[in-house]
Amino acid sequence: MVKSFADLVNEVRAGGVEELTVKQLAALRKAGAPMVLLDIREPHEQVKGAKIKGAVCIPRGLLEMNIDRHIRHPNELLILVCSDGMRSIMAAESLKRMGFTNAKVLAGGFRALQAAAKPSGAEAQPRARR
Repeated sequence: MVKSFADLVNEVRAGGVEELTVKQLAALRKAGAPMVLLDIREPHEQVKGAKIKGAVCIPRGLLEMNIDRHIRHPNELLILVCSDGMRSIMAAESLKRMGFTNAKVLAGGFRALQAAAKPSGAEAQPRARR
């Protein structure tokens, strides 16, 4: 049986990868909780205005190969961010298999951060098609 990417994400999610909301992330940051925010989006997704303050940027395709350059302790709180949260779920599972025991995912990814930053009542703008 062939599985879709969404099927794989749902399996991993059901297996216990923890997702944090934007509010939970904000509370952790405000409390000064030690963490590493990992932006795993590709460079073309990090155009001007789309950077995450304080994040370590490692594209998803290079994460496993480069994680040890940025993370020294396998128990550090790692919060992974992609564009919508789905790649982060798969990446968190991979990091856990590598021995990083505290990898979590920002639910909704960068889009959720953007939505939370919009003034109350602001409507989302449709995305331009290429």
